[in-house]
Amino acid sequence: MRASVLSIMTPTLGVAFVGSLLVGSLLVGCVPGGSDDDDETPPVTFDAGPSDGGMGGMGGGGGGDMMLPNVPYEGEIDPLPAEAEVDEQSFFPNPVGGVWRYRRQAANPQSPPPVTEGGERTIEAGEGENEYVLTTVVVIDLPVDGEVTKVRQTIRETLVIEPPDELVGPRVLFKAFDIEEREVGTERFVRTSSRAYEPPYEMILDGWKVGLIGNTLVPEGGVRLMQTTQRRGEEEPSEMSGLVNIRVTTPAMPDILIMEGRFREDVYQIDVVDDFTGLLTRTYWVQQGVGVVQWQYRDTNNIIYTLTESNVEVEAE
Repeated sequence: MRASVLSIMTPTLGVAFVGSLLVGSLLVGCVPGGSDDDDETPPVTFDAGPSDGGMGGMGGGGGGDMMLPNVPYEGEIDPLPAEAEVDEQSFFPNPVGGVWRYRRQAANPQSPPPVTEGGERTIEAGEGENEYVLTTVVVIDLPVDGEVTKVRQTIRETLVIEPPDELVGPRVLFKAFDIEEREVGTERFVRTSSRAYEPPYEMILDGWKVGLIGNTLVPEGGVRLMQTTQRRGEEEPSEMSGLVNIRVTTPAMPDILIMEGRFREDVYQIDVVDDFTGLLTRTYWVQQGVGVVQWQYRDTNNIIYTLTESNVEVEAE
């Protein structure tokens, strides 16, 4: 299986880690003034998920009496809906109703302890044709008003996943990345951030082959990023827009990862650079027929999360 190096408006580097890139055009921004009302909530929000976490248990299972503040889920995962279909060839399967649960990477993945820091990801149909929304909820420690605070972070990634075309697997395009942060317990607003890409950029050319080697993609007119951020105390969000260099890099060889006492083979790492800093924003590790088995986002303190269980994966032999 070959891997891919996708690049927009920049030459191919062919390496797994991507360094700094130049922004393609003048950025237009505005910095708003503050407000004394720390509890003011921005007008546009989305569902931040459950209000408190549950007992993760060994392997990320569910349903204990102890409530763990850094595990934003509880109970067992519901089975996939009967009408849901899993493309077992795809590295990015997209069955509506799919659930993936993660833990903060264990120091000893061969014999991991019960989950005390975790996250949950779900997938649903989006508003547009072939659109899907991945919603990930985690609880992390963030500095808020000068104090380290437990914050529930809800991340929504909007993808356009075009169906297979004969011998070519699903084409995955990335459309938007949205974050909402609220304090655990009080639900006080902390921050919202939104990045929208026009047009959506290609993240995987072929979901069965994790893309193709040596391609440089330069969409006509480039990719324009519209970024909006609002923090507690700000009356209006700050906005930035401009052409941005996008780079998605996948190494030529797959990895073997250890997690939850088992080996996962043929796992491909995908590094993404897609904002105005020109720095690495997200890394996914994907496995055929399962999807994202490990991930690391800059917005989530660069914590690595590994898969504990899912209703998408066929039970291992």
